Amino acid sequence: GGMAAATAAAGAKLRLRKALLEEAARRFSEQQEESLRGGDGSGAEASPLLAPISPSPEALVDEALRRVAADPASALLGAGGTVVDLGCGDGRWLFACLEAFPEARCVGYDLNLELLARASQRKQALISGGMDPERVIFHQQNLLTADLSSASLVIVYLFCDGCSAIQASLEQSLPHGALVLSVGFAFRGWAAAWSFKHGEIPVHLYHNRLHPRGREGNAHASDGDAGGEGL
Repeated sequence: GGMAAATAAAGAKLRLRKALLEEAARRFSEQQEESLRGGDGSGAEASPLLAPISPSPEALVDEALRRVAADPASALLGAGGTVVDLGCGDGRWLFACLEAFPEARCVGYDLNLELLARASQRKQALISGGMDPERVIFHQQNLLTADLSSASLVIVYLFCDGCSAIQASLEQSLPHGALVLSVGFAFRGWAAAWSFKHGEIPVHLYHNRLHPRGREGNAHASDGDAGGEGL
């Protein structure tokens, strides 16, 4: 009896999660259809769905950034540091980063014009309050074409396919020691420095192993690293 009830509850949870993801995908497709039809201005073809439209809960954002700030590797986010959010939506992660890392610059990439408009409105309010306009920049651009060359921290809230699509670019383009904060799914073949769950949402932080294997100075990227599996 008890085991059957637990099995039924687990099945119900999986069905709910699938339904939520399907609804997020449907909403994402509807809201991005127009911008994808017109392209992103880079000449790239329309890309498949990589990220959910559902925004991150503010409590999750706050908890994750508190943990990142407590990590010694976050020293990279001092003067000259750059946070890049791939699929930034309304910019909530980056606006929180402005407070968590007051010396860092923040850059967001997304295709959704409606969400970017919300981000721009919030940015303008901060500028009116005295913020340097260059502290946070938003690009209407395919996240797969983002400039990662100066990133100190990359934030991704992507579906499993999105993580797979961006993984090679992260490995090839990020500076040595840069951090990657992944919300929702793990990167296959990477060992997380730490992970936690906010409710049912897993969060993973990776650092010091992101250059391609064999490149000089990449002491932490060995074939023996334990890999995080996709959820």
